[in-house]
Amino acid sequence: MRFSYDTCNAFRKYQEQYYSYVSICKQERCLVSHSTIITSFKFHCKTAKYYHLRYLFTMLLTAPEIRDFIDIIELDSSIILDIRYATSHNFTGKAMYPVARCLLRRYAALLLVQVEQKLKKQGYRLIVYDGYRPLSVQKQFWAILPDERYVADPAKGSRHNRGAAVDVSLADLSGNPLPMPSDYDDFSSKAHRHYTGASSEALKNITLLEAAMKEQGFDPFTTEWWHFDAPGWEHYPVSDFPLNAYQTI
Repeated sequence: MRFSYDTCNAFRKYQEQYYSYVSICKQERCLVSHSTIITSFKFHCKTAKYYHLRYLFTMLLTAPEIRDFIDIIELDSSIILDIRYATSHNFTGKAMYPVARCLLRRYAALLLVQVEQKLKKQGYRLIVYDGYRPLSVQKQFWAILPDERYVADPAKGSRHNRGAAVDVSLADLSGNPLPMPSDYDDFSSKAHRHYTGASSEALKNITLLEAAMKEQGFDPFTTEWWHFDAPGWEHYPVSDFPLNAYQTI
């Protein structure tokens, strides 16, 4: 059997990762067998995509706390990232995240991809401002703005801290942001979901966004038009790993 250049390179890559995995398994007594990896590799040699094998290694080589998370861009690169907390363009005036990344629980991420795919058919795309937020960052937010209308009390834990909330807006297919009732993190009545003083275009856009998110089970937050909670958020524990601790393979 002849393998393509890319397949051979992939094999060498995964072979090296496999040996790393074996070493880790000996330390942590993992139960995934060698045959499981080989079977997965043979299947993905045929598809030439290797997605599930990358996922398998990600699951094996990351800390248990991080294994239920995924970077939304891995699932759908058409989603636009505008991670404000990785810049100084936010209410704190400084960068709070080491990387511009949106991590979510896998279930929430898959639902968000469904929203994106349906919106694209209507001529729109999602902009994501925030997803998972470490608890340590939440504590800093609370120290600046201890107001539960806009910042969750870290003693209770935010839905963001659980990786089960996402802050989003709308863009056109070219990536141009559409008018909304207020800017992101505008902690005034303009950000409230039932605010009616915005332009007709902004009100139309927020209505469209809310309908698309609710169709996939997301629950809109009353005082922030951009914030939506994934269904079942309360079943996930609070996390505090930094965003750059998550690594793709």
